Amino acid sequence: MDSTGTSTSTSAAQAWRAVVALLYEASDAGMRRAETDRAAHSLALWADLLGSAAQHLLPAGQSASLDDV
Repeated sequence: MDSTGTSTSTSAAQAWRAVVALLYEASDAGMRRAETDRAAHSLALWADLLGSAAQHLLPAGQSASLDDV
């Protein structure tokens, strides 16, 4: 436990969930811009790929929903 009384692994998992959510947000934003900016489509696909891979690294019970991040 750290000085705040929370488990370090819990804090790390919460931070990682935030990273995954940001990657999916970037993917969504890139897809919206893809009609006017073709390069955004490629970046959006990479963000989606990285988000998916990062989500698989989360503990089993925490990867189901990212809505509360």
